[in-house]
Amino acid sequence: MHINPKFLLQLVEIAERGSFTEAAESLCLTQPALSRNMKELEAQIGAKLLIRDRHGARLTEFGRRALPYAQAMRKSLERISIEAESWQHGRSGSLLIGITPHPASLLPKFLAEFLADRRGVTASMTVSGILPLIESLGRGELDLIIGPVGIEPFPAGIVAKILFTDELALFAGASHPLARKPVIDLDDLRHVRWVGTPSDSLMRRRVASVLSSLGLTEVRHDIVMSGIESALEILETGNHLAVLPRMPARAKILSGGLVELPVALPMPHWSVAALYPEAAEASPLVLDFVHALTERFG
Repeated sequence: MHINPKFLLQLVEIAERGSFTEAAESLCLTQPALSRNMKELEAQIGAKLLIRDRHGARLTEFGRRALPYAQAMRKSLERISIEAESWQHGRSGSLLIGITPHPASLLPKFLAEFLADRRGVTASMTVSGILPLIESLGRGELDLIIGPVGIEPFPAGIVAKILFTDELALFAGASHPLARKPVIDLDDLRHVRWVGTPSDSLMRRRVASVLSSLGLTEVRHDIVMSGIESALEILETGNHLAVLPRMPARAKILSGGLVELPVALPMPHWSVAALYPEAAEASPLVLDFVHALTERFG
């Protein structure tokens, strides 16, 4: 049995208005056309649905049974329309975000604020190295990545939107012995304990390049942390040094927990970008999220 859903919606309009005349006007149809549609609907269903008399139109007993299903269908179509509009404007759906350790310390507050205005949106955040994240993005397992660029190539068809540029600096806890020295030389740095990111991370490689240019080729990291926030917490104990991006450390410097050491290092720029498929492939939600990121950090 094939039932035309458009005719069911017209049946609902007639039943709720109690009049073919009013229903036809609401539906922008002529009364004869609406009457033909109802006769065809009754033929499709195999049962009479409406009775017309001088008082208007009313449902038959079977029509009253069928009406709730037709109304439910109308409600479902309305919800689909609302969801489609929300999708087009980036107000519903799910975000699968891959992020490297550096910006991961900056994103949670922003993400909470973004979702607060978009109640139909859910998000999950995976923290990892940039190379595994790029592979996941290529397989369609992530919607976008937030991480460093200019170090490793990324696949064709991927857009990189620069969010901000940070710099690496040498940090210590406020109670560390070197924190009070106005001048720090190479010998001071040869005998300290270090905190670093994992050996296979791009951050570790960049830091190794910075320290090597200073003459520190054999640096032993006593503690290895994948998260920048965790490394900053360890630095506050006053027992270690670390080369880290300035931006995540700013709050702890202002609170007095950390100091930036006066060491003339070649501080390379560290650009962080949103990586996502080209506009033709990216969802409206991803583009909305990237736009919000750019407004906040760009």
